[in-house]
Amino acid sequence: MWNRNVHYFGNVREMFFGNEQQVGELERRVGGVESHGGRLLPILNLMYRGRGENTLYLEKMPDLILNEYFQDLRLSLPKVDILPQNLYHDPLTLIRKVERDLPEWIDGYVTDAVLDELSVKAGVPTVTTYHASRLGNHKGALHRHLELRGIPVFPTYYASHPGEVDGCLDRLQAQAFQSAAVKSVIGASGVGLQRISTTPGERVSIDESYFFEGSCMVQGWLDTSRPEVEEVLSPSVQVFLKENVVSLFDITEQFLSAASLFKGNECPPSYLEWPDHAGIRQELIRQAEIVAAWLHEVGVRGAASIDFLVARGEKGFTVYVCEANARVTGATYPSLLARHFHEGGAWVMRNLKFQHPVPTAQLLSILNTHRYLYELGMERGLMPYNLYTCDQGRVEQGQFLVIAPEIMTCKGLLLEAERDIPIDWEYERA
Repeated sequence: MWNRNVHYFGNVREMFFGNEQQVGELERRVGGVESHGGRLLPILNLMYRGRGENTLYLEKMPDLILNEYFQDLRLSLPKVDILPQNLYHDPLTLIRKVERDLPEWIDGYVTDAVLDELSVKAGVPTVTTYHASRLGNHKGALHRHLELRGIPVFPTYYASHPGEVDGCLDRLQAQAFQSAAVKSVIGASGVGLQRISTTPGERVSIDESYFFEGSCMVQGWLDTSRPEVEEVLSPSVQVFLKENVVSLFDITEQFLSAASLFKGNECPPSYLEWPDHAGIRQELIRQAEIVAAWLHEVGVRGAASIDFLVARGEKGFTVYVCEANARVTGATYPSLLARHFHEGGAWVMRNLKFQHPVPTAQLLSILNTHRYLYELGMERGLMPYNLYTCDQGRVEQGQFLVIAPEIMTCKGLLLEAERDIPIDWEYERA
């Protein structure tokens, strides 16, 4: 990680680089967008380990009781400064905040135009440049690089406006694809990705927001409806890019909904050790090295992830790169925490939504009473690391990390907790 200090802006709404329609879609789909940045609190000082103090700018103060829990775990926490979204776009406010305590670096989920301008005015460099941040999250640019390197790619066509999508779907239907993935070349958290039927009469229209960056991508959707595909896997490789070093530090399997919405991870994927899945790990690492080298070459620095699809059948398997996310992602938080507390262990992350909201203190007390709450020095346990609260201060949902020596123990512990704890929950998108 970095041996420097940072002012980090939880600018989750800027991940679409000015596409306001996508920002609105994110707010409609994801509850508690203003609380997303709270996930950074326990990991920021794990990423930035300089001698000074890090400052984390959030829209909403993280749960204070959860902060006390982090302190019990002896996690170093950054200073938190509340920055409402409307003030994020006020240059005078930002420069005053940064000048109070000049950091070595400025960073955020992405380096957008706001952070780029702030960097110039404050004379403080960003970890990743604006150009590199945008290019590293551009699915079209990555796709072209993969084609040049001879890496397997999905059948892909480009539509420059909504009227051209049908033609792309016709071509995919002729190749026996029942569904297609329509992708905005920049998207996040499921926004800018839509699965649609290739069958005329069942197709749906595509929103103009998909064409904000120019052409959108229309790709064949690989699933078990195709005769050559018996199994589809969704691994992801976690990456950290420094000036002269690129590290691949975890392989996870993603829990995805039918619409490919991210719902959690497990690490390591148990199938990597199965004899009939031999070779998948090596091919994932080979392709991840190529993509990570491209990210580094275009100037991306810091945390990133590379998402894959593995299509397996009688004739073997094929690994496809789905996308690269040049930023802290949903897998970065649990991976860094799990590696901090149990470097060689296993972990599962799920987003839990409670049927009846519960106060934070009561939630932690129940977990502790039933001996599921992870405490310092324990071999296994559940660790809440971000909570979304309603107006009454009760927890509605949150991200929970399960740590144990083996992946099957993690899964078993989560099932036992669901059975034993007197709180009803469901697994929600993260």
